Amino acid sequence: VVITGATGFFGIHLMKVLLEQGEPKVICLLRDGNKQRLIDLMKWYFGPMFVLQMESRILVFEADLCKEHLGMDADTYAALMQKTSKIYHCAADVRHYAADESDYLKTNVDGTKHMLKLAEEAGSSKAVNIVLMGHLSKHFDFTLEQWLDAIAESVPAKFLELNKKAF
Repeated sequence: VVITGATGFFGIHLMKVLLEQGEPKVICLLRDGNKQRLIDLMKWYFGPMFVLQMESRILVFEADLCKEHLGMDADTYAALMQKTSKIYHCAADVRHYAADESDYLKTNVDGTKHMLKLAEEAGSSKAVNIVLMGHLSKHFDFTLEQWLDAIAESVPAKFLELNKKAF
């Protein structure tokens, strides 16, 4: 299982649930690749005993969702694809104010495209698209047409209608 946004409130709680439900390995894609930062957050939210019990089941990959192949070299990306069975894409730029609209697009649109590409290349039949993005879209200054165009460009045809419903 791969999770993006694992250092955010939603992502870290999702990771906890997956681990408690017996997921053998959870791969967290972190911008800085800093597993210690994730561990520190887990200790703060869930206590040191949880971390002691679960830390060995957490893998961290450094990843920049805004870049092709998540900014990874070919070997690292191939290793990630091999380990990917499900994807929970929870990373998002949820700031209320940004100096440049392109920051939102890079993280929220390009990042989602790159994660969908990973799912497709990994052959994952269980890529999970979080509806949270559809909810958040109402708070950005993009037209419905812009969102639907972005979805149509990046989502496989068999999942297109389902994803459109989120918006």
